[in-house]
Amino acid sequence: TLIQSKNFLKRINLKINEALKP
Repeated sequence: TLIQSKNFLKRINLKINEALKP
């Protein structure tokens, strides 16, 4: 569903943010 993909993208975004943190 749309909500599921939004949650999925949000989680990926958080992981990317963590990876980019120095």
